[in-house]
Amino acid sequence: MSAVQLNLADVPNVEPYYFKDRSSPLFLCLKEIAAVIKASATLSEIWDGWKVTEPDSGLPYTRLQMRNTLGYHSPDINQEVRILVAVHLFEKVERAKKVKVQHNHRFPFLVAPFTLGTESSSEDELLYSMPWTFSKARKAKKSGTLKVQEGEFYSVYDALNFTHVVDTKCSHGSIVIADTTKEPLRADRLETYQLAREDIVRYLNRARPGIERVAVVVADPERADKERLHRKVMASVTARRRNQPTFHRGCTGID
Repeated sequence: MSAVQLNLADVPNVEPYYFKDRSSPLFLCLKEIAAVIKASATLSEIWDGWKVTEPDSGLPYTRLQMRNTLGYHSPDINQEVRILVAVHLFEKVERAKKVKVQHNHRFPFLVAPFTLGTESSSEDELLYSMPWTFSKARKAKKSGTLKVQEGEFYSVYDALNFTHVVDTKCSHGSIVIADTTKEPLRADRLETYQLAREDIVRYLNRARPGIERVAVVVADPERADKERLHRKVMASVTARRRNQPTFHRGCTGID
């Protein structure tokens, strides 16, 4: 093993960020550990939890985090990295004004979003929009807005120079995995207070159906795509039937 400790941001030719990610090093890592995360969602005693506020934007959310990191051997760098696993839950909150202040992150990370509830989102359902900016010395500044839906993952490797903000459209959650092998890129600045054990159990139960659906998508993305298309078609058929006039035997008038 190399004397120099690497992380997944050191994988040769890795991009600073990936949208709709199914190929990056962190996605390959998620494929390896998704089954462990799914099984762990039934064991509330191995999770801790906090109410969190992002100080720059004032955005509140619930953070559940596995107490121990997971080891993952990356074939790209031939080293084991340490993966922190968390689940973030966002509630739709009416705000007086849109959150505009973007923030960066301390570690390379991947986000796997899901709806909160037993049913997965429809093809067109928007969980949140995410204004983002990538700005680095001697490189052209890039920015945009990512429309985030269930089953569409994104990951960030240059976590210091990539900034974003979450504009919640409906209540949703996400599995977040972060490569914590190296020291953090900056100090922690989140405002937090710890949840009681019964609250952790309640939030974990609410998130479990979404966690299980993410595990299905990761294990077989093509099958998940087909099922998602089927749901979209059936929703369209149901909508058309709902809009058709209903005729009853014996009815001769239109009043």
